[in-house]
Amino acid sequence: MKDQSDMHISHANQTMGTQTVAKIPVVDFSNEDCLKPGTSSWLSISKSICHALEELGCFVAILPGKVSPELHNTFFGTLGELFDFPTEIKVQSSFEKPYPSGYITANAANEGLGIGYATDPEDTRRFTHHFWPEGHDSFREGADLYAKMMEELDQVVTRMVFENYGVEKYHDDHIQSIVHTYRFNQYKEFDKTGIDEGIPAHTDKTFSTTLYQNHVKGLEIYSKDNE
Repeated sequence: MKDQSDMHISHANQTMGTQTVAKIPVVDFSNEDCLKPGTSSWLSISKSICHALEELGCFVAILPGKVSPELHNTFFGTLGELFDFPTEIKVQSSFEKPYPSGYITANAANEGLGIGYATDPEDTRRFTHHFWPEGHDSFREGADLYAKMMEELDQVVTRMVFENYGVEKYHDDHIQSIVHTYRFNQYKEFDKTGIDEGIPAHTDKTFSTTLYQNHVKGLEIYSKDNE
């Protein structure tokens, strides 16, 4: 059975209660040395990441220059267009796969669309073709580029975690077992649905999740003390 790593992209239309960023550990990857195993920067960030995961289960990653304004505007800018398709078109995007692919919805306040194998260009092409039969290069190329960048980040963080806990001998087998998936989420306004919770409180079952939000800060995070 393969482990799974999710890349969630949230497009919110409402503001829910938030955990302030100041309380979430921030990890800055701007120093290139921090991506080189064995360097002092690598070891320092590794300890910071593991401490953050132990205390809160997450951290904010600063990635200067990774998600360019062009990528943000061309790829992420198309998500509104994606969710504007009629529901019947979105439902037909589902594929028979063991990982979330196609239309996924939790309740009337939430809509989700997924690509089961985010790092497989063919899977992205098939998903893109369903919605845009004539092609949509900005979406397809942006999805491929973002998936590649997040896969690289995930592999760095995963290696740091395995090394920190002394189980690096299992690292390579674990990396080979990972499948990266895309999940695009949209949360609708309370006034339109009467539901003030986009997704019920839950713990992701994946090994790791990378979340990229738009300007609406709708994420809530439980601490280990359930606060």
